[in-house]
Amino acid sequence: MAETRKEDLATAAAIGVIAAGLAAIGHEAAGHGGARLAHGGQVLLLSNVYFRCAPPAPIVDLAGPLGNLALASVALLALNLRKTAGVAERLFLSLLLAFSAFWLAGLLLVCGLTGEGDAAFWARDALSAPSTVWRPVMTILGAGLYVAAIVTIARLAPPGPAWRVRIAWLAGALGMVLTALAYKGSPLAGGVQEAVVEAVKEIALASLPLWFLAKGLERRAEVELATPPLTRGWPWIIAAVIGLSAFVATMGRGLP
Repeated sequence: MAETRKEDLATAAAIGVIAAGLAAIGHEAAGHGGARLAHGGQVLLLSNVYFRCAPPAPIVDLAGPLGNLALASVALLALNLRKTAGVAERLFLSLLLAFSAFWLAGLLLVCGLTGEGDAAFWARDALSAPSTVWRPVMTILGAGLYVAAIVTIARLAPPGPAWRVRIAWLAGALGMVLTALAYKGSPLAGGVQEAVVEAVKEIALASLPLWFLAKGLERRAEVELATPPLTRGWPWIIAAVIGLSAFVATMGRGLP
């Protein structure tokens, strides 16, 4: 209990905000936006939850999920290579993996179950197979990715009190909702209310397994000999404040 009292709430929240923001940038800006720029055309709308462009293209639809996959893969590789890194760094990498992988897993599930969403649009326009073939495949892939991500995060995330991860998850979700509240609205994708709903679905609900994983990490801390606390990290806090402010003012409002 002595070490638990040293845990710093502000640093945990800051790390959650940064990880969630990067997950959104990876999906919308680097994924969709990068693919559109690489193939030519015009970006009509870019926010933390929306992307619209002209002309549409299947590869641009698929690039958003691929952006999540790339970020999750980088975070997983770094976690395996940096096993002796500090608590803050490993917490950040774990959350980046979680927000990115769970976003992708949730998207695949939605695409498989409803036939709507980025991966479904790609499959509809790029594949010759009927939806009765690719929808079950996406559903299975989404469920399998959820299980794989849960097992991996439970194994690699730094052990510690449950509230550490729960605060980070909540801060990341609230950061994305706050960003969506700044959305200026667009005929291409609706208004603020719809943007907030998307932010809740893509970050808060999709990554809800983090709430339950946190208890397992707490049990690990109780049995492992060395479980250092998360101490105050001003660079994380400053980066989160500056980054979120810039995020709200740009992608939050919606570009261009």
